[in-house]
Order: sequence, then structure tokens, then C-alpha cells
Amino acid sequence: PALSLSQIVKFHGSHCAVNHLACTIEQGEIVSILGPSGCGKTTLLRCVAGLEAIDDGEIAINNRVVSSKALFLPPERRNIGMVFQSYALWPHLTVFANVAMGLKVRRRPAKEVATRVAAVLETLELAGLADRLPSQLSGGQQQRVAVARAIVMEPEILLFDEPLSNLDARIRERVRSELHDLLRKLGITTLYVTHDKAEAMALSDRIIVMRGGVIDQVGTGREIYDTPATAFIADFIGRFNFLPASPLAGTDALHTVEVKGQRMALMPARSQAAGTVGFKPEDAVLCPNPAGRANVFELSVLKQTYFGSSVEVVAELLGTPVTLSLPETVAGNTLRIHLPPAKLTYFGADGQALGGEPPAPSLQIAGE
Repeated sequence: PALSLSQIVKFHGSHCAVNHLACTIEQGEIVSILGPSGCGKTTLLRCVAGLEAIDDGEIAINNRVVSSKALFLPPERRNIGMVFQSYALWPHLTVFANVAMGLKVRRRPAKEVATRVAAVLETLELAGLADRLPSQLSGGQQQRVAVARAIVMEPEILLFDEPLSNLDARIRERVRSELHDLLRKLGITTLYVTHDKAEAMALSDRIIVMRGGVIDQVGTGREIYDTPATAFIADFIGRFNFLPASPLAGTDALHTVEVKGQRMALMPARSQAAGTVGFKPEDAVLCPNPAGRANVFELSVLKQTYFGSSVEVVAELLGTPVTLSLPETVAGNTLRIHLPPAKLTYFGADGQALGGEPPAPSLQIAGE
């Protein structure tokens, strides 16, 4: 692996920011660390960068230990590149001078500096901007300069600390697309910290979801979105709706639970304890023809919001307000929906997902 984290522990005073965290990142892989504020993701990134020492465990880059209880290599000896949230460009230096700074600090020959900087600027389509100051650049161009400054040092690992959070929504979406193409082109192992799920899913080969200093789940964006391991991930990633449920007798193919006195079928849940049933807003399907279908419910519409490509409907399902994402506005104060059993997830009292493996995603249109 390019990066190996073995039982990492990091305290801030009496608070355990990272608690026995372990994972590996493969060569050339782009991995995002995703989670809410305070979950420990930036602390973990700083430990990998060498900006903070760990209290226990071991960090290895390409099988070379760089941090442990007995060893601490400073950042300049770890051969990493880091792009900060603010980009941290020197405002009085040109693009060329910003990118060249690290090489000059390492006392590389002037000819080598000029050659390497020119090559990197050409790769990132910045060659024509070499003489400009950061204030004369767009947000996306500033980000590319920050990336250029990091990769000109030929790092083994590239680290990003929420580099898009300072951009407005429209620019962030465009820059995110540019960054995705750039990282694929470079092929450098990348660790990317963000609290934005769309950003993580758009950029990453895999996502590490953190909560309270530990890893809740590691997987591709599809795996985490479609099969969340915990109720926390379901709510954080997919905006799940949750309904309190109690298991009833089921079959090998389907499991039956009771929700507010109504029966609901879902995939086998491997549990006989009370918990919750969850589903994403887009999992509910309008159902004009309920004949022969399980999980058909009448809902009272509370509110509708039009978003162009979809309509967000807040409705009451078995006495619980739920949010639905539908293709069209609902006429009237009631609607009928079908909840496909394969789209429902059962969570135990501890928040762990207990359902079986769902089938491959497929387009389902009720009533047709």
C-alpha cells in the first residue's frame, strides 16, 4: 500500500480525536475522508502530513514508517504534497515563483527549477499565467497553482484539506470537475478530506466515513450510499427516513416488521429485536395501481418544494413525517406510494444495519 495507518490514536488534551483507526490506501488510489465537523478527519490528515505527532499506532508511507510512539519524521522528510483549505499562496509572488518556492528551499539548481516548474505549469494548463499574481486568478486557477506547488516536489502522496470549501456553489461544482480530471491524469495517491458528500462521491475511488474519531464504513460511493453500515451513515449520506419497527415472522426471501400497527416487508434482517426501518427519499415510488404489491401506503401531504429536476414532498407516513423525492408535483392532499422491500434497510437498536445484501440497482416504476 502507498499509505498504511495502523491503530492510530491522537489526543487533544483529554479528548480522543482519533481512536485506534486503521486502514490502507493503495498506489494511485484517490480516497476521501468524509464526516461531520469534529469527527477527526482533519486531525488524521495532519498526522499523516507530519504536522502533528500521534500518541499511539504507526503511519507508514510505501512501507517506510514515518510516525509512531518512538519515531517522528517531520513533514519535509515524508515526501508528501499538501493543498490547504485556503490554498496558502504567497500573494506577492507570481504563479511561477509560488510553484518554484519548494524547490528553491531545497536548493535545487536554477536550471532544474525552471524545467520542472515549466513542465508542471504546462501539465496543469497554467503556462500562460506564470507571471500573474494570485489576486489576478480565478478560484479554480488558484487551486491549480496550489496543486502545482505540491506536485512539483514529486510527492509520493498528495493531501487535500477541504480545498473547495471557500468557493461558492456554482464555482465549486466546476472546479470539482476540473480537479477530478486532474487527479486522474496525475495518478498520484491522494487523501482528500471533506465534509461534502457530493464532493467525496465525485472525486474518490473509495470513501472513508468517520464519526467520533473512528471509521464507520469504507467503500465506494455506491456501496456507502446504497448499503450504509449504520443509521448515522444512512442519514449523513442518503438523508434516510426512519420509522420505528418491531420484527414479526418472515420467510427466507422477505422479513416482516410492524410499523405503527401496519405490516411492512423488507429483505431478511437477521434480528428479532426492535429497531428502525430506513429508506432514502428517492426510494419511494408513486403507485397508482397497488394490486398485488407489498408496502403500499397512503400518505398525507404536508409540504411540496419544486427543485426543477425533482419535487421534494414532506408527507406523513404512519404518523411520522418523511421526505420523498418525486418526479412531479402531487395533486391534492394525499398520495399513494410503494416502498420496494429491497430498498428498505433495517437498523438495530445500536444503529447497525442488519439487512441482507440487496440486489443490483434497477429502475422500478410502480403501476406499470
